[in-house]
Amino acid sequence: MKGACRRQGERAVRMAALALVAALPLGGCAGRGRGPADLPAATGPTRVVDEAVAAVGLDTILLSEVRLGCDLNRVRELPPPVDPATLGPCPPAEEQAVLDQLINQALILEDAVRFNIEVPTEAVARGIEQLEARLAGPDGLDRLLARYDLDRAALEERIAREVLLGRFLERRIGLLVFVSPDEIERYYQENRDRFGGAPLEAVEAEIRTYLSRVKYRDALAAYIESLRSSGDVRRLGDAAGAGGS
Repeated sequence: MKGACRRQGERAVRMAALALVAALPLGGCAGRGRGPADLPAATGPTRVVDEAVAAVGLDTILLSEVRLGCDLNRVRELPPPVDPATLGPCPPAEEQAVLDQLINQALILEDAVRFNIEVPTEAVARGIEQLEARLAGPDGLDRLLARYDLDRAALEERIAREVLLGRFLERRIGLLVFVSPDEIERYYQENRDRFGGAPLEAVEAEIRTYLSRVKYRDALAAYIESLRSSGDVRRLGDAAGAGGS
């Protein structure tokens, strides 16, 4: 039973990996990297933009990638079915958050290329199917991609990158996450009131999952900080000149 609880907590941590990457702020980190550029305002929901807004090493991040990422996040978060025609322009704050997400991912993927990590085709297909299931109508995904003049192959490439990122973080960060029985016992004793008198055995899995996520978040933050300290992150466009070197 305890082994099953431990595996349940580990699965929950892995499912949260990409969300944690997206949530980590980049501003204020030490090193050569600078913060993201101020993004041009969107003029309409179907504007196709191909303007470089940031670079990580030799990789360039386009404004169209940022806005597609924002749309994908909204499709995954809004109650289905989601009609792409109703999404409208991405709010500026969300665009900045997605740019942070893409910079984080690019930094991590630069490190991941040193490892031979396979991306199963069925995992990519599953990601596409999950998006299609959340969109309105049989052509919902095609209409979403048409906003950015993209085809399914381009989306498959993006999903494959997300899968690779998740599998790499399992290997790179997941190995650092271990919650001991003593830590679970200590947390239980210090927070007994929160559990309404439930015995430790009834809440052990919940505590393990929570402590695992905290440790994963801290380890991931430290890892991102180390990448930022040695990485080459540059903002591009008009905002770069105003922001200094």
